[in-house]
Amino acid sequence: MLYLKGEKILEKVIEVKSHWGVNIKNEYIIQDKDTLVVILPGGRYTTFGLLLYYSYNVSLQSGYDVLGIDYGFQKTDKDVELNEITYSCLVKETEEAIRKCLNEKKYKKIIFIGKCLGTYIQIKLISKFNNYKQKHVFLTPWADCIEGIISTNSMVIVGTNDICFDKEYISKIDKFENVTLKTIEGANHDLEKEDYKESLEILKEVSEYIYDFINDKI
Repeated sequence: MLYLKGEKILEKVIEVKSHWGVNIKNEYIIQDKDTLVVILPGGRYTTFGLLLYYSYNVSLQSGYDVLGIDYGFQKTDKDVELNEITYSCLVKETEEAIRKCLNEKKYKKIIFIGKCLGTYIQIKLISKFNNYKQKHVFLTPWADCIEGIISTNSMVIVGTNDICFDKEYISKIDKFENVTLKTIEGANHDLEKEDYKESLEILKEVSEYIYDFINDKI
């Protein structure tokens, strides 16, 4: 059981049977607001990665419910080929987990926070939940997510040294009013630099960006 500001909050498990032969046990935290935050990790960047760990905590401290997604292939500790079958299974299993949460409680808004692979999954989920208000945080997105990014109310946080989303792609989304773009000078695909002190400052900066955006301060 987790605690927030001295008060007990409800922790549940959202279980989904995966294509990869395991039962995924997604952590679901219930508080008292009508907003659900869905955390979507990367292929090798789980919800325990610092960017998503603090996104999780920022969401909880905002009073929102949170669903942390795991992927079936992550539980097998095996490498997986990223192809259309893989993507289709990930989207299907993630959608199933979200819908189970929506059956637990009535929500008005869903906030998606994705990292790399997770950003691809979240753009595929936009149309599946278009009867809910949505906000999207794209952390170091893939380049082929651009059409999805510009179609919704989104924030993109990316480093200028990100090999997956370079300056050409940054300039493509910079002109759209519905996209809040935050670029971190010199940061790589994990929004880090060689100096750990600078990386910690970036982590703090990113966490504050996310807090402001999901709480409508941006």
